[in-house]
Amino acid sequence: MRIRILLLLLGIVGEGWAQCPTKLVNGTQDYKGRLQVSSSQGISMIAEGTSDRILKICKGTTIQVEDVTANNNPSLTAYNFNYQSAEVDLSAPIFDKVNKSYTYEKAGTYGLIMVGSASGTGSYACQTVQVLDNPELNFEVDACEPEQVTLVIPKDSSRNPYDEFTIEWGDGNTEKLLKKDLPLTKVHIYKNAGTGVTISVQGTYEGNVCGISKISKFIDPGKLNQSPKPIVTLLELSATKTVATIQFAGPVSTTQEIFQKEVGGTYVSTGIQIQSNLTSERIINLNPAKQYCFQVRSVGGCASTSGSDEICTLPITVQAKGKQIEVNWSAYPQATATFESYTVSNGTTTFPVIKDRNQTQLIDKSELECGTSYCYRVTARVNNINSISNEVCEEIESTVKPDPITQAYATLAGKAAVLSWESPGGKILDYEILRAEAGGKFEKIETDTTIVSPYKDGQINPLQRSYCYQISYESACKTWSNPSAPICTIHLNQKSGELSWTSNNPFTENISEYTVQALDAQGNVVASHSVAKATKVSVSGLDFPISPEYQYRIESTSESGNTSWSNPIPIRELFQVYVPDAFTPNGDSQNDVFLPKVVHVNALKFTVFDRWGNSIFSTEDESEGWDGYINGKPAPQGSYSYRLDVRNEVGDSFTKRGVFRLIR
Repeated sequence: MRIRILLLLLGIVGEGWAQCPTKLVNGTQDYKGRLQVSSSQGISMIAEGTSDRILKICKGTTIQVEDVTANNNPSLTAYNFNYQSAEVDLSAPIFDKVNKSYTYEKAGTYGLIMVGSASGTGSYACQTVQVLDNPELNFEVDACEPEQVTLVIPKDSSRNPYDEFTIEWGDGNTEKLLKKDLPLTKVHIYKNAGTGVTISVQGTYEGNVCGISKISKFIDPGKLNQSPKPIVTLLELSATKTVATIQFAGPVSTTQEIFQKEVGGTYVSTGIQIQSNLTSERIINLNPAKQYCFQVRSVGGCASTSGSDEICTLPITVQAKGKQIEVNWSAYPQATATFESYTVSNGTTTFPVIKDRNQTQLIDKSELECGTSYCYRVTARVNNINSISNEVCEEIESTVKPDPITQAYATLAGKAAVLSWESPGGKILDYEILRAEAGGKFEKIETDTTIVSPYKDGQINPLQRSYCYQISYESACKTWSNPSAPICTIHLNQKSGELSWTSNNPFTENISEYTVQALDAQGNVVASHSVAKATKVSVSGLDFPISPEYQYRIESTSESGNTSWSNPIPIRELFQVYVPDAFTPNGDSQNDVFLPKVVHVNALKFTVFDRWGNSIFSTEDESEGWDGYINGKPAPQGSYSYRLDVRNEVGDSFTKRGVFRLIR
């Protein structure tokens, strides 16, 4: 009995609940240890093995522990004062062999574990400790009617956690209540309060664990305090239409409660109560198919019974119809509230204000672009309160073909065609390129890479022919444009003494001129010759010299200044060969030597044959001819044949055969 009396001072032992672990790992609890817990404030108890009792103490209490197991080895005893798990590893380094006292500074429930050794085997004991907080009480008093006081004690687990409460009204009357009676609103009538009274509320735990928490407040019942009604400032509906956020301001030091109803229904509490006078709260689990109204009311004290002005949600739907978007919403409910306006916005544009409450549709006919998401909201202005709808985003739809590409050109760069173009504008999802060669059918180029301008096509042979291309694109509306006008590479070649090139336009616009350009080994233009819009030119007509060190190409210029280049080639100057058909080797210095005349020849071999095909003369010197002698003797008059093999500086070769007469 002595121990039980001491426990009533600062601690209490309860039955039937345990925070101690239910599973031991790497150990045994077969040998029940005996753990003694005490304090200077009067706590003294023993836990044997796992205790099924709860030791309740007040926050800030310091306890002392001791291993009182029979035949224990004190050097092996260790403790864990605040264990909080259902399983404990007895071999883990979580036990303290040094400290035998501990101060509980934080409210909560803990397992106080002791491990040790007794009679040659392990011992274990655990005591559940519940640490209770002792906060300052929370309550309000107001004078709402003459000689009356309204007292409100809210259900507040952090400020009013006590088991019992005592109200002292200040006129000699007291009342007691339990935690289960909260929240409490109590009106007390005074017969003679005079100039005021002091009202006190005290809270205690069962067993007086933390002593008495008592708060007193002075009030004059003759001075009335009618609280103003709460003011709602904003209501916003979520995109899913399942959550509404309400902002409001209520009377200071007054609890606010949110009520809701379906349109046409009756208000019911949401269960949301707020202590702060300025707040924003979310009401969840709304039915997205319904429209709701909300009201904020002050709870207890001298709160206004009318509550705040009503504010209702504004659910909307949005639908794309072609290149327009239609916005529809539920009309704001007809009520005592003063409707002011609707305002519709799509994120970039705010439309003219709508004053008619029954106008519930807006069609957006502005310049909307495919591929752009337009997010719509409608704001209803009612009694100076904004009710903002859910946000709905939509993209326009269209089956109309976009404009084709009108600015494009093709040129050659090395062994590849390079296509450049300007998009008509707007978002482009994809491009498609068609190619035709030698006047054939246009076929799609298959590629694993993303097509962008400029695009390089290396799967061609520009030295052999010209290639034509068409470009189309997929717009953000997911429709394809018609192909562009064909654009073709320029193919340059040489025929005899003439340069000629393909006339197909490399541009989607008109050609301004062609220019023949000479390029050095580094690709620099060293000479040029304009031929206007002609597609051929004589080599001899060029106003710059021909050199085997240069390459030559055609540059085409469009009316807007774009340029397209052909394949570069060397220019082969044609062999100029003249062979006489007779000569007279009679010593008169006139036609005494049979000698071909050659121009643009780098090497030659000249051979003369008799009528039987025998070689009678041969030379590789272009200045040496046949003098009409065979082995030092004059050849007989008659017909002879020849063969002339020549080669120019770029390696081209030519052979000429013929018959001539020797006349004496």
